[in-house]
Amino acid sequence: MSHFRRNATFIVALTAAGVALAMGTVATSANAIPTAQSPIQVSTQPENSVQDQISTLADDIYKLSDANFVDIHTDAENKAIHLFWKGTPPERVLKFISENSKDISIEVDSSVKISRDDKDQAVKGILQLGEQNSWDIQGVSMDPVSRTVTIGVGPSSKFEDSSIDQIREITQIENVKIVRNNFEDLTLSGRLSDIAPFKGGARTAQKNGTQWEGCSLGFSVLSGSYGKFLSARHCDPSSNNAVYNGDLSVTIAPGGGSVAGKINLDSQLIDPSASPATIGRIYVGSWSSNSSIAVQSWASNWVGDTVCLSGATSGNRCGVITDDSVTWNYNGYAINTILVHGSTNNVLAGSGDSGGPAYHLLSTGKAQARGIISSVYWGSSYHTSCGTYGLDPTISIEYCSNDIVYVPISTLLSAWGVSLEVG
Repeated sequence: MSHFRRNATFIVALTAAGVALAMGTVATSANAIPTAQSPIQVSTQPENSVQDQISTLADDIYKLSDANFVDIHTDAENKAIHLFWKGTPPERVLKFISENSKDISIEVDSSVKISRDDKDQAVKGILQLGEQNSWDIQGVSMDPVSRTVTIGVGPSSKFEDSSIDQIREITQIENVKIVRNNFEDLTLSGRLSDIAPFKGGARTAQKNGTQWEGCSLGFSVLSGSYGKFLSARHCDPSSNNAVYNGDLSVTIAPGGGSVAGKINLDSQLIDPSASPATIGRIYVGSWSSNSSIAVQSWASNWVGDTVCLSGATSGNRCGVITDDSVTWNYNGYAINTILVHGSTNNVLAGSGDSGGPAYHLLSTGKAQARGIISSVYWGSSYHTSCGTYGLDPTISIEYCSNDIVYVPISTLLSAWGVSLEVG
C-alpha cells in the first residue's frame, strides 16, 4: 500500500483498481473522448412501468438539450426526474416539461456552474496533464452536480500532492480525491457451455499466447441481415483469436476476419460461424442458470436508473446508475462509461463478466439494452477473495466488485454501424 503525508487532505490510499473484467485462466476441462450518451437514440417500444416511462421522458428531454446541459437524474420511487442545467434550459425544454409533467414530476436545477461540455473539456485537460507528467491516470470521474472529482492512478504514477491545485484550476472544483491503486491492469477478463443460436451472457474463451482468457458474450446485433455479437476488446487485445464457448466444445468464431476490435471503445465484434448463430436473447439468473429473456429495445443511461448486469461469472445482478459519464483511461484512450453500484450481495460483477450485457428489465419482462460490461471502477475498493459471493466456483476469479463501469450501447451501435437484434 502506498503511504502519503498526513496533511494531504484530499489524498486517499487504496489497493483498489478499476479492474477490467477479463478472467485470468479458463480451465480447459470444464484519443478523442466519445460522448457517453451520443448519438442519442430513443427506444420506440411500448413501456408501461414508472421506470420505463421515466427513462423515455429523460431521453426525449436530452434530445432537446443545448450546450448548457449538465445531467439528468431519475427517481422511479418518487416518480420524479431531476434536470440539471447551467443556467435556464432552452424554451423547447421548458415547453416539453410543461406538457409532460402530469404523472411524473420534472424539476429543474439551473444553479450548476459546469455544463457537460465544460466537464468533457476539463477531463481532456486532466488527461493531457497526466500524460505530460507521467501520472499514470486510469480514469477520471467528475461530477458537476456534487462538485467532486475522483482520479484513479496506477502504481507507476508520479503524481505529487501539490498537483491537486492544477486539477482544481482545470475543473473549478475544490473537492478532488486521488485514489492510488496497486494494480496497473484493471480489466475483467460463462454460462458455461452455450450452443448456437448463442445468447448474451454466455461464457467465451479466447487463447492469448499460452493463456486462455474467459469473458462473456454481449448483445447480438445485426449488420444488414447477419447476426453478430458485441463483447469487450480486452478479452483478446489482438482481435484475431478464435472464440470458443465456455467448455471449449464449440467454436463460436474461427478468428481472423471473424473477430474485430475497436481499442478506443474497448469493444469487440464477433461474427459467429453457425447459422442461425444469434437469437436476440440474454441469459438471466445465476451463473449456472439456463434461463433467458428476449431483448426488446435499447435506451440511454441516466443517474438513478435501475440496471442489471448478466455476466458468465456472476450471473444476473442489479444496481443503480450513480454516474452517467465516467472517463476510463484504457490504453491511452479516454472512454466515457456508465458507473453502476450494486444493490445487494456486495458484488455486482467479477473476472469473466467482461463483454456481458448491461440492461434494464422492462415491464414487459423483456430486456432493454444499456451497454457492455468493461471494468471494475478505479475509484472504489474491490475484492481479491471472491469465493463467498456466489460467483462461478469452477473458474479463477482475480477480482470482483460492487462498482462496475460499462460502455453505453448507443456509442457501440453507432461506432460499429449495426442495429440491436431483438427477440
